[in-house]
Amino acid sequence: MAVADALGRMRARDAAHTEVGERLAWAGFYNRARPKQTVRAHQKEPCMPESARAAAAPVGVADSSKVVKAYRLKFTGTGAEYFRVWFVNMLLMVLTLGIYTPWARKRTVEYFFGHSVLARSPLEFTAETRRMVIGFFVFLGLYSLFKQATNSQNALLVGLALLAAAVSVPFLWGSARRFRVTATRWRGLRLRFGTSWKEIYWASWPVFVIALVWFCVYAGIDMRHTFTSPSLLEETRPKTFLGLTVIDWILVALGLVVSWLCFVRVMFNYQRLTIERTYIGVEQGVFRGTYGDFVRIWLGATLIAVLGFATVVTGASLLLAEQLPSRFGWDEQVEAAVEQAAAEEDEFSQARRQLYEKMQEQLERSPQSVDWETFRVEMQAIEEARQQKCREPGQSQQPYCQSAAGWWTEGEADPAEAETDEAALEAGGADFVLIALIVLSWLPMLLVFEIAHAYREAKQHRLVWNLSGVSDIARFRCKLSVGGYVWLRLQNWLLTVITLGFFRPFARVREYRARWTSTTVHIRGGASRLQNLLTIQQEGGAFADAVADFAGFDIVS
Repeated sequence: MAVADALGRMRARDAAHTEVGERLAWAGFYNRARPKQTVRAHQKEPCMPESARAAAAPVGVADSSKVVKAYRLKFTGTGAEYFRVWFVNMLLMVLTLGIYTPWARKRTVEYFFGHSVLARSPLEFTAETRRMVIGFFVFLGLYSLFKQATNSQNALLVGLALLAAAVSVPFLWGSARRFRVTATRWRGLRLRFGTSWKEIYWASWPVFVIALVWFCVYAGIDMRHTFTSPSLLEETRPKTFLGLTVIDWILVALGLVVSWLCFVRVMFNYQRLTIERTYIGVEQGVFRGTYGDFVRIWLGATLIAVLGFATVVTGASLLLAEQLPSRFGWDEQVEAAVEQAAAEEDEFSQARRQLYEKMQEQLERSPQSVDWETFRVEMQAIEEARQQKCREPGQSQQPYCQSAAGWWTEGEADPAEAETDEAALEAGGADFVLIALIVLSWLPMLLVFEIAHAYREAKQHRLVWNLSGVSDIARFRCKLSVGGYVWLRLQNWLLTVITLGFFRPFARVREYRARWTSTTVHIRGGASRLQNLLTIQQEGGAFADAVADFAGFDIVS
């Protein structure tokens, strides 16, 4: 009797521990999943067919379905192994002028999937190479047509190209996502991307907004320049950086802000659609992230990039400001000479401007009465006066003496040319320093963008996996360190630059391992029970899988 009581107390204690463990493992995810509901013990598990549940949980072991088991994801690949795959891919892509790209991508995906282990079983990639080749050439054709249309500088063609791109992006993304998901297997179980084209295009509405915004920006700038452009003989309108006025840059800035918000929105929509419309058996993915979560992550990465870029540009400008005066002789001793040269250059400009105005008046009265020979002689006289001034001692290095001779000089050499060449040879060392500063300033910029990209990737990876699950039978837990991942990406970037790109395969393996192994899968009932359940559920889904296979092409993923 005492033994029976002891066994009863042990069973009760084990049951209590199991219930507590279950609640602890699932409360964090499903409390956010259902913030306004209370999960009660008597509620049935949703999204779990009774027939499949009964087959997967025989009599006598039903309580085992409540046990939550954790499986840490593992990656068994190495950089040396992948280097051989990468090197052969690069060699064949070079020899075939890029035609080998689909085969190279398949070999790469097969390598990473084959070494990505969940519950002692690797993933499988079962894609057909033929569809990857078709998708590759379809993408190349669409991209070439888009480039030709945008380079035509025709507002109508540009608008049509933007519209075509907006229509094509959802199709390309949906086709590639369906192909990649349906080609993935685990223990013989295949995934299924069960969404419709209507749902994909509805989630892609920010793409159309981006296309509309930039068409309006392009058309607005083009119309402003068309209606405000002066005649050919008048002074050109004042411009700022890259030939755009202040109003033009305001339009561009507004377009960038709207495009940034829409881009983040479409990334969120696609991420949510990928998870929530991915099925394994009849179990559906669950994603509890919000658009605000994505905005905060992308905003942080954007601020890092913008502030870092501004810092690098400011530092490079200060260094160049120190080099330019010594290079061209613009120091305190010649400031007065520079001002005098600028004033004299104004005199030459005024004289030429008067000739242009006189020529304009003659053209307006009678084009046949224009005396082009007199115009050439007068312009040549102004040029000779400039050259005479440059022959004076100490004047050859002044800015107005560095300008090239006009067409009216009939190819006559500038007397200051010999002195200019000699000074340029003497300043060769300074030129080298100047060029080195300009080139090296790009490396910090690339480094800043790498930091911003690594930050965004780590934060988004951790957010997505911590808020994702499979129905109510599995959830994920990611512990990826943002700082550690950023530092890893910086190391990989520096080593890739130092080795001229040959460290890239090792870097890719290190980054993939850091992301993959930081995730743990919590499965209700364990992996074996999940496999048995999903195998039964998948028997009736062969037709849907065949349709998904037919519809998917690997195009942009």
